[in-house]
Amino acid sequence: MLKIKCFYFNPFRECCIVASDGSGEAVIVDPGCCNETETEALTSYIGSEGLNVRKILLTHGHFDHIFGVSELSSRYDVPVLMNLADMPIIEHVEVLCKAFGVPVPDISFAHDSSESIGLQTDGTDSRTDRPVFPNAGGMQTQTVYTADIQDPERTSPRTRTVSTGQMQKVSGNRIVGIQDGDIIEWGTDRKWEVIETPGHTPGCVCFLDREAWLLLSGDTLFAGSIGRTDHEGGDYDVLIRSIFEKLMPLDGDISVIPGHGPHTSIADESTKNPFLQPFNEPLPDEEEDPE
Repeated sequence: MLKIKCFYFNPFRECCIVASDGSGEAVIVDPGCCNETETEALTSYIGSEGLNVRKILLTHGHFDHIFGVSELSSRYDVPVLMNLADMPIIEHVEVLCKAFGVPVPDISFAHDSSESIGLQTDGTDSRTDRPVFPNAGGMQTQTVYTADIQDPERTSPRTRTVSTGQMQKVSGNRIVGIQDGDIIEWGTDRKWEVIETPGHTPGCVCFLDREAWLLLSGDTLFAGSIGRTDHEGGDYDVLIRSIFEKLMPLDGDISVIPGHGPHTSIADESTKNPFLQPFNEPLPDEEEDPE
């Protein structure tokens, strides 16, 4: 049985997910915990549930999704799975942080050195030792999804089943590269398909559990909206193409947990999302003759 626990961390209300199954194994998706209180909430839940964290998965490399990666990957001694096209986003994360007026996260998980820089695990800035987000302790948690579905029609043939040892390892750090069509296996029999959806960033991915009818869409698709494309590496046309070619063809009954905001479904977004509706202007030859 798949169990999903959502935490909404940092001032951007980023959705961090702890997914577990009956085996006791778990994966963490987009750990954006930015201070000691938030990190404690996450690790306490993992401890109270007796979970064995096996992997950290990233939908993309923006700072609000990676605040807690270095701390948690070190604590649980696990790899960090991400699309390598977003490595430049992480390596130059200070650019976007400066634009938003926030400190640089600890990105030692992406470096050969284990030296911590930027945001420290207690939520203080390593440059000043002052609290980074002193009022960010109002995170919410929610157990939002459980599924025990055994329907062979909901599964698809594997393309490339990957394990930690088979995926592309970036020398000297915890990052392991994933790509479109990879199947990430964890737990007893969980198989999560990697869907590349560039546009919000070059390396955006979604994670699809076909058996559970569940899509983790990161910042590609939101309830009633789509990811912004005005930051470095963003491309609106590419994002729209990703959504229409990769996500909209999925079964409408698939539930969607975005990287921010409320949950939704493929059906709701295909019919109600204003960014995904056809324009209503008449074609030139359909315009009425003013005479």
